[in-house]
Amino acid sequence: MIAESVVGTDPEVTCVIGIASGGTKPARLMADYLKVPFHAVTARHNKSDAA
Repeated sequence: MIAESVVGTDPEVTCVIGIASGGTKPARLMADYLKVPFHAVTARHNKSDAA
């Protein structure tokens, strides 16, 4: 629904960025739907996986 809602907007969507740990799959689907480049990023704020 997000991808459909931005079709024809001004400014147009020129790429989609997906954030690792859950955001890359939906972002890739949106990029494919919109026919724009997809980029993935990984971010960490902790030095380990511990909470």
